[in-house]
Amino acid sequence: GLEKIEFDNIYAVSNFIAGIVKDEWGIPIEKIFVTNNSYDPDTYIETEKQIDGRDPYKVVYFSHPSKGLDAALRIIRILRDINPNFHLEVLGGEELWGGSRVEREHEPGVNNQGLVGQLDVVRTWLRSTYSLQLQTRQEPGPLAAIEAMRAGCIVLASKVGAYIDYVEDGLDGFLFEGDPNKEEILNAVINKIIQLHASPIERKNMQFNAITAHRSSLSQAKEWVLHWSSVP
Repeated sequence: GLEKIEFDNIYAVSNFIAGIVKDEWGIPIEKIFVTNNSYDPDTYIETEKQIDGRDPYKVVYFSHPSKGLDAALRIIRILRDINPNFHLEVLGGEELWGGSRVEREHEPGVNNQGLVGQLDVVRTWLRSTYSLQLQTRQEPGPLAAIEAMRAGCIVLASKVGAYIDYVEDGLDGFLFEGDPNKEEILNAVINKIIQLHASPIERKNMQFNAITAHRSSLSQAKEWVLHWSSVP
């Protein structure tokens, strides 16, 4: 019903959303302006001062459990069989989408933080090395990927929806095509983590690329204003 509303432009946070707006909602492409999601710089500037180091074995899953928690748990179990120093921080939960918290059984190497504040999420990412964002669901605009990357985490994500816009495969993260619960995808992710763990220079270069890959909310706001100023 958007075509019945008077508007000048629609701002989409990914090319994936722009495609949906154009193809399924019938909005002309010239009325769509795309800028990716952004991170809040102040959150990182202040929080980085509190962090004393990064754990090369720490992996993070932050999302609703339905998106890919099962795959993340399978990955950490196999990683711990290879090296028991690997461990997983699980953030978020059913409450993200208005559900009730589900208490999960304790599992070695898995810390279920539940739904926590944004500063705690950023602190966890800043202390971690990898962020698992593997799912079959199409992703419209993965803000969590940008926030994890700004924190210096290497994102390992599924090649679905806007992850293609947000992660440059092999440069600032990795994309995997296919169901992340299938053995070949799980093994590909695990092998990539093991490879990076054995190559600290490659890992640090990728982390630097991730930190500088995306823009802050301030720069994005300026871009919106500039675009709005140019619209007749």
